[in-house]
Amino acid sequence: MQLRADGHPDLMELAALYHEMLRIRRFEERILELFSEGKLHGTTHAYIGQEAIAVGVLSHLEPTDRVVSNHRCHGHFLMHRRDMTALLAELMGKANGVCSGRGGSQHLCRDGFFTNGVQGGTLSLAVGLALATRFKPGGLVAVFMGDGTLGEGQTYEAFNLASLWRLPLLFVIENNFYSQSTPSNLQVAGSIAARPRAFGIETLEVTSNRLEDCWRVAAQAVSDLRADGQPRALVFDTFRLCSHSKSDDGRPESVIEPWRERDPLLAVARQLASSQAAGIAQQVEAELESAVEASLAAPVAEKAILPALPWPQPTPRQPSSGRVVEVLNAALHELMAEDERVVLLGEDMLDPYGGAFKATRGLSTAYPTRVLATPLSETGFTGAAAGLALAGMRPIVEIMFGDFMTLCVDPLVNYVSKYREMYDDQVRCPLVVRTPMGGRRGYGPTHSQSLERLFLGIPELRIVALSALHDPRALLRTAVADLAPVLFIENKLLYTRRPRVADAQGWLDDFGWRESDHPYPTVTLSPTGFEPAQVSLITYGGMGEMVMEAAIGLLVEHEVRAEVVVVSCLQPLELAPIEASLARCGGRAVTVEEGPAGGGWGSEVLAACAEAGCLKAAQRVGSANIPIPSARPLEDQVLPSLDQIVAAARSVVSRR
Repeated sequence: MQLRADGHPDLMELAALYHEMLRIRRFEERILELFSEGKLHGTTHAYIGQEAIAVGVLSHLEPTDRVVSNHRCHGHFLMHRRDMTALLAELMGKANGVCSGRGGSQHLCRDGFFTNGVQGGTLSLAVGLALATRFKPGGLVAVFMGDGTLGEGQTYEAFNLASLWRLPLLFVIENNFYSQSTPSNLQVAGSIAARPRAFGIETLEVTSNRLEDCWRVAAQAVSDLRADGQPRALVFDTFRLCSHSKSDDGRPESVIEPWRERDPLLAVARQLASSQAAGIAQQVEAELESAVEASLAAPVAEKAILPALPWPQPTPRQPSSGRVVEVLNAALHELMAEDERVVLLGEDMLDPYGGAFKATRGLSTAYPTRVLATPLSETGFTGAAAGLALAGMRPIVEIMFGDFMTLCVDPLVNYVSKYREMYDDQVRCPLVVRTPMGGRRGYGPTHSQSLERLFLGIPELRIVALSALHDPRALLRTAVADLAPVLFIENKLLYTRRPRVADAQGWLDDFGWRESDHPYPTVTLSPTGFEPAQVSLITYGGMGEMVMEAAIGLLVEHEVRAEVVVVSCLQPLELAPIEASLARCGGRAVTVEEGPAGGGWGSEVLAACAEAGCLKAAQRVGSANIPIPSARPLEDQVLPSLDQIVAAARSVVSRR
């Protein structure tokens, strides 16, 4: 870059920057025309008036640097990844679009450029991408946000994490004084720049909306960031000269007009010779019309569903006399020793504490750079872990209590589970989220829940649950090898139990043992030496032992023969072993889960069985749909009991 004495670009550089600004401006104007002509559908959020920021900042980035943007992302994409035809084709829903029409205007992915239309989570993603540079070669990361995003809690979690972890992350805050239709003074209290500064992030402000000032200040910030690897923030005062989305502008003209007079594009054009500006305009128009013609002629995207991700290879069982938490801890040690991509994130994991349930004991001592103790920021560090995964790492997140999984809904629903499909199979997000669920420890209403049902139906997300009949090591190793994101549920009562397995003859407590060959297997226990079973008791997780006890009680006390089916993969459900059990049991089923039965996993199992035509009679057993009390006698009244399971099985068997 050629600089003048005042640090501004010289005229040759200015002309090149003007070319980039004009590309963005004319692209945005043209797509608004295409909308009015009926050639574009859906939505868009134009960047008209803010081009100086994208050009001023991104002209200092290298192709290897990563960029994260938001719903108003076209200018950032055109400056950093430059492919006008692919962007326009994406907006038109064409097969040659950036994401083959899957992402549209707000969800773009191309060679380290990522966008999402849900505010806040983009910053967590950027934190994870920047964190990945500790472990793998990579440049800096820049994340663009508007002033409206300052209302999101993840913003401050990201500021804090970036500062604590000293990440090479540039926060670019585009303050256009409106969050959609609401003036910023009704949404943002105090100084914008004071917010990142409060977290120790060096912050620079530009109030002029002039390209030269944006370019100069960004040059300083990027240079300093590359030198010391510390996060920086830039706050730009700007203004969009168009509506929020197509034609929904309710701002007063008296507010818009002063900014129109300070249009940064026109300000640069006035510094160029008229012939030079005209020549640049001709080049831009030629590129734009070529992109329009190519996009209109391109085939429409037709294939909505991508092939499913392959299942990982099953991990063989390994005999162990240890308790479940000890086996999990040993498995984590193995994984970190074998694969430098494995990184742990979570609260209170550092030694000597080693996690709330001691599953991570010793890991921070053995692998101090790959065990990251986090603040109480479940939303933020789960989103950051997803960024690590996109960058090629194998992150494992520990959420201290399953009740706190409610704080992970946004990253899991709007980011993690959508990345592969939304970005047209360009990325993988192999993330494991471990969390303990369940009650019976007297922890009360907010530390005893089983919330698995909240995550059923989330696309791409596998849900795996430990049980007393499954090998914790095998399940965890398989989950970490999985290319799909995995929610890994560990019932708290199991931590002190020892895993059980059939003897050499295939027996366990007078039950015959069947185990499917699925990567996350289903175990079926059948009464042996008796007539065929009459009812299938289908369960998972911490309820497995109680259901086994119920099956024994049914046989001894009521002469009811029951099979026990204990699944480990709640979603997607391995239906074949359940269908086989129902075929042996005359189509009678009882599902048992520790959470409420209404809207729960059991409902999904029985619906799938009904659709498969293998269900004759059924009943669900779950907890009462009220907060779980702390006092043991009250807790016992709320959670599923042995008597309830027995009664449900007898009821189903009695039906004709």
